[in-house]
Amino acid sequence: MPFLAASSSEANGDQTPAVTERTLALPVWLRVFAPVLLVAALAAHAATVVVWPGHQIMIDVLVYSAGGDIVLQGRPLYEGPVLNALEFTYTPFAALIFTPLALFDADTLKILSTLGNLALLVVAIWLSLRRLGYRANRDLVLLTVLLTGPLFWLEAVRTTFWLGQINLMLLVILLWDLTSRASNRWKGVGVGIAAGIKLTPAIFIVYLLVTRRFRAAGVATASFLGTIGLGFLIIPSDALKYWTGTFFTSGRVGPTIWPSNQSVRGMLARLFGTNEPPTIVWLVVAGALGLAGLAVAAWAAKRGNELLGVTMCGLTGTMVSPFSWCHHWVWFVPLLVFLLHAALTHGKRAATALIVAVYLLGFAWLVKVHQLTPPHTPPPDSGLFLWDAPAWLEPLSRNVYLLAFVLALGYVAQYLRRTEPRVL
Repeated sequence: MPFLAASSSEANGDQTPAVTERTLALPVWLRVFAPVLLVAALAAHAATVVVWPGHQIMIDVLVYSAGGDIVLQGRPLYEGPVLNALEFTYTPFAALIFTPLALFDADTLKILSTLGNLALLVVAIWLSLRRLGYRANRDLVLLTVLLTGPLFWLEAVRTTFWLGQINLMLLVILLWDLTSRASNRWKGVGVGIAAGIKLTPAIFIVYLLVTRRFRAAGVATASFLGTIGLGFLIIPSDALKYWTGTFFTSGRVGPTIWPSNQSVRGMLARLFGTNEPPTIVWLVVAGALGLAGLAVAAWAAKRGNELLGVTMCGLTGTMVSPFSWCHHWVWFVPLLVFLLHAALTHGKRAATALIVAVYLLGFAWLVKVHQLTPPHTPPPDSGLFLWDAPAWLEPLSRNVYLLAFVLALGYVAQYLRRTEPRVL
């Protein structure tokens, strides 16, 4: 097995049974190439920002700051736009934790967001590798650096940077919490906090129940309810308006039919040509895929592969959500880390093929390049879902992330069926 050597000592893993740690040994040329690739990836992104100034608008972090500022001023949070024509779509608890952002000017916020998201991407890759059983050493650090460059150019990650989004923060919170040691009595706190910020991570409470970790599910539920209670305690009028009205108006996020909505409901909206696809059809399709995704996630956890279980649950939650922007699919990061591990340790051609498929489907392709001369310098359109494909190909091109999910679901099911139950 190239680059890998299994140590003979047993280590206490995150789940039982114990794991034999893997010691990574990279060849010299990869050690040298790792930082070069990262610098090249970041330089390519910087070049797009220079060519298309609108490429790095980072509007979302400015909305977070505006929401926090409104809380500090004691003004109504959900009565109208908070920045330009943009409304605050997060929970009252999210607004509370965003209040420190109001202390910084826009330029500082953009710098902090960029550096913070880069650090979070590195942490997400590092956590994924560690939870796969790799010993922490210099070569693991260099492999993390090596993977950061290519994974930065996933459209989900690149758009998170472009908008100043919090997807990578939520990813790291959930990975850290759910893949912690089984003896961790506080397991579930991260799930509750993440759900209190953005709601969709609440699917992990179901995941914990399905995998019979009832204490962790209880901790997650209590933490989530605590975030709601904190909102009612500090900004009661905003909390009441959100949980009795704003919470139910998904249209505030954007038109369901947009190609950037890479969810089952978005797919059905495009198929039926309407912003309101038939609810019963959505519930049936999303329900079937959601049950399949949760079943495979629980199966992975039962077989001792917690990283894979958490990743499949994260992908499932993104897929069944009524509205999933392309940048919500940052769960491709731990998925690709796992697939690389599977390809190296098992020599599976299927894993290698899926790496190529998921990466190409999720890459930040510049599918439309706008006029380069000022003042017409809007950001380039990127991602295959925005590609003006022939009409016969649009059912696939407009739903590429859902295609990647189905491919991953099929591969993981086969992988679990053919491998022995053990922590990897």
